Amino acid sequence: MPIRLWAATSKPPALPSLQQAVAIFRDVDDRLGEARTLSNLGLARRRQGRYQEAASYYQQSLDLSREICDLGGQALALARLGVINLQLGRHEHAAGYLQHALALFHEMGNASGEAATLTGLGEVHLGLGLPEQAAGILKQTLALSREIGDPNKEAAALNGLGDVLFRTGDADRARAHYATALRLASKTGSPEHQARAHSGLAAACQTDGDSRQARYHWQEALARYAVIGAPETDEIREWLAKADGNGHEPTEDSVPR
Repeated sequence: MPIRLWAATSKPPALPSLQQAVAIFRDVDDRLGEARTLSNLGLARRRQGRYQEAASYYQQSLDLSREICDLGGQALALARLGVINLQLGRHEHAAGYLQHALALFHEMGNASGEAATLTGLGEVHLGLGLPEQAAGILKQTLALSREIGDPNKEAAALNGLGDVLFRTGDADRARAHYATALRLASKTGSPEHQARAHSGLAAACQTDGDSRQARYHWQEALARYAVIGAPETDEIREWLAKADGNGHEPTEDSVPR
């Protein structure tokens, strides 16, 4: 299951530009700029699916942020380390990073950071096989996102709740959550949230036996993931190619999630 925190709205800056920026910040002894750029280097690597490299950059950013007592930088690096560990299947480690990040965001009064981190925690609990706890956390995220008026984080929470419902066998309600997330993400222009909603709708349609609609949503997800260069692009493209080559749709268990 793809996990999202501070979703992409466009392709990240080119890696050489970010690496050059790190070198410049080091030359002028701007440690804050160096730490934040290291975190962005990690984000760029994560979007490419290069998770171990991303984790290394995040850890460097975290260490430097701690040295200069930058709570915001620490919270961001911790949250992103949590996401990376979840994507690597290290759920307990992910939970620890995200809980620490959540505490820092709360201490700073950063509700936006809290909402994003709660989304990650909800998905950690789902990954641990605790759907009820996941749903409770994601409902908290949804309420907070609406309170602060952030439709992108609202879409992320709805996609997460859709995943919980789909995992627990309620494909119809999952489709409704994904559809609402898609409407919000389309208004804000977030290709990543749109792609995730389309992916969820595709899986739910496949479960309901609606292969035609499933294919449509996979194609829409593919187009949006391609815009941001996400690793999901190759997975969906391969799935669609196999479906074309076999002359029929793959089974529910084989669809990418």
